[in-house]
Amino acid sequence: MADVAPSGYAFIALSYPHERALSYEESAAFVKEELKKIDGDVILLAESFSGPTGILLASEGLEQVKGLVLVGTFTNWPNVRLVKHMPWRLIFGMASWVGEGIRQVIWGRGLFQLLIEEIAGKDAKVLADRMRMVGEVNVVEQFKQIDVPMVYLRGKWDVVVPRWNVRKMLELQKDMEVVDINSSHLILQTQAEAAWEGIQQLFDE
Repeated sequence: MADVAPSGYAFIALSYPHERALSYEESAAFVKEELKKIDGDVILLAESFSGPTGILLASEGLEQVKGLVLVGTFTNWPNVRLVKHMPWRLIFGMASWVGEGIRQVIWGRGLFQLLIEEIAGKDAKVLADRMRMVGEVNVVEQFKQIDVPMVYLRGKWDVVVPRWNVRKMLELQKDMEVVDINSSHLILQTQAEAAWEGIQQLFDE
């Protein structure tokens, strides 16, 4: 994303602490402290499982925050039963070495490679705890309170977050712009330039 950022804008990626899973409220507080280190206005970008964090921050009415970009995300997880009943710690614990074997035999490089790289090196318990929090989060009320411009980037072939999820969000925030991108769930990783084109709608406000 940083390589294709429009002239005059800086892309700053934040990483959460890896030693334990932060709650969404703790994640929002962490990002809020990081924002204090930035001189100037910001547009928040919250992707996938981090979406509720961006929503919590944007709902606070911080003077520094001028917009919110949501990417393949949700106010509350659309498939709660699936999230709650999957053995996530076992899955994440096996994902790196099993996934690498599958990649070599079947998939080659590409989307599957990106997924494995996202998981590699991260503690399985921390990832599992994050998935549990995903199943419990609900920021619908905070989403209703947001009064800065919003853009939602939706992958046309996203099988993680269903299309009806966005329709529900539009019922709550009718002025939110929705931009469809020829991509899977991993829009920022695979279609960065198209993502920036969608984000530009906020810059033009």
